[in-house]
Amino acid sequence: MNPFAKLFESNGFQVLVKKSTHDTNDGTVPKVSIITQFKCGGEADFGIEFEADIDRCWDERDKVFNAINQNSVDSIFDNLSPDMTADEAIEHIW
Repeated sequence: MNPFAKLFESNGFQVLVKKSTHDTNDGTVPKVSIITQFKCGGEADFGIEFEADIDRCWDERDKVFNAINQNSVDSIFDNLSPDMTADEAIEHIW
């Protein structure tokens, strides 16, 4: 089996981590999406895109996806509150 998604719970959030892609002007690039929803109804994708060496970046995406675990997700969501709006959370992270 080649999993493409993982589901976690962290600090009151349900978090979906999945292998995905993103279309750019230079073509389609691989991405690891870290997605959650907020009480306000907003959804945020704290994704990681890979744009370097197109041939190698698909393998890099898979390595990052495979390395994400509960501790990884907890470190992202520890300082966020489910009561925040998506915009507030993104400002807090970046």
